[in-house]
Amino acid sequence: MAWLDELKLNVDARVAVIHLATIDEEEAMRALSGWSQSGEWPEGMGLITWDIGDQFRHLREPAATFSKLAATPETVLDISDDYKGSATFVLKDFHHFWEHNRKVSRMLRNLASRLPFRSAPSLSMRFIFRFMPSPIANTGLLCRQRVIGHQISAQG
Repeated sequence: MAWLDELKLNVDARVAVIHLATIDEEEAMRALSGWSQSGEWPEGMGLITWDIGDQFRHLREPAATFSKLAATPETVLDISDDYKGSATFVLKDFHHFWEHNRKVSRMLRNLASRLPFRSAPSLSMRFIFRFMPSPIANTGLLCRQRVIGHQISAQG
């Protein structure tokens, strides 16, 4: 099964936090952006990215306004958690912060346990990306997803 198909199953299952590690972040973002523009994407759900350099960027506008422009690694989880609309947040390279900051790590765990119990209109899912430069980068898109203790591996 292709990684994007497996990701779609996890989104349909309302998995709140997914760790997606890839050697080709650009291709993964192209695939997610393409999916968000298709008829398969949940109605009204936005696709919003965040990274320490560019801050928040909308790849697909959500039905409910999300007007935040900036956040620190310590505040990005609270900001996305407080959002009342429906959005998928892609937190690029966020592993640097959860691996080295105990507070961010705990906040992420708390958020992961809280999100699945929200009602559908306010459900916000997160994907956490890790870009892995690799000498095998030219062999195709390699992604690993870890879904709350479950790891998925796929190439293709």
